[in-house]
Amino acid sequence: MTKNTCILLLLAFASRAFCQQEVLVFGKNKGNLEGKLTLSGRVLDAAGGKPLPGAVLHLEPIDQNTVTEVDGSYNLTMPAGIYTLKISYLGYEEYAAKIQFFSAAKHDFMLHEGALELSQITVSETRTDANVTSVIGGVEQLSIEKLSPLRKGG
Repeated sequence: MTKNTCILLLLAFASRAFCQQEVLVFGKNKGNLEGKLTLSGRVLDAAGGKPLPGAVLHLEPIDQNTVTEVDGSYNLTMPAGIYTLKISYLGYEEYAAKIQFFSAAKHDFMLHEGALELSQITVSETRTDANVTSVIGGVEQLSIEKLSPLRKGG
């Protein structure tokens, strides 16, 4: 095996190892995909186990969302099937998993803190000058008689 082939195989293996998405299986596919099932549990901080209230759970391809309660609990009701679940919470890494959902289940998800990277921050201020009481500079009143000579060019 040549040196280049070995490097390519190593890179292919490494990329598969780091890019695989977690797959969660709830129940077995018995061919009956009718009815709705519930997935429930809590979304917690992976470091301390604290609940994450307000975390957003998003199911694709049915475009269903839910938000966790104060204690981190959630309930997702959906038909049996295969979905992609994404969980996001400000200041934490987004969690994504493929779920094969064929029976009701309880499952807790643990999120890891992550750095928040912003592309740009703009800070601006508007302050009025304390000496300025009006934006109107001045008003001059002219009568029609004073304007008549101006229209004639004189």
